Amino acid sequence: MATTFQSLGLDKLSQNKKIALVDDLWDDLGYPEEPTHTLSEAQLNELQRPMAEAAAGNIAWIPLEDVRTDIERRYGA
Repeated sequence: MATTFQSLGLDKLSQNKKIALVDDLWDDLGYPEEPTHTLSEAQLNELQRPMAEAAAGNIAWIPLEDVRTDIERRYGA
């Protein structure tokens, strides 16, 4: 029999417990000691662009707590 979400009883967990489980699984995966690939200079520049825009004041940030409150209000988390 194949292992499924339901056969493990994961479908019965609350949303918060499912999120905690995903966090634990992600942490358990760890990170490789050496990079498995490299980025091009253009890719690196694109990754740095939002931080440069934020430092220049060109991005309106939404506080994380506001995002969480909105998600809880919308989805009843």
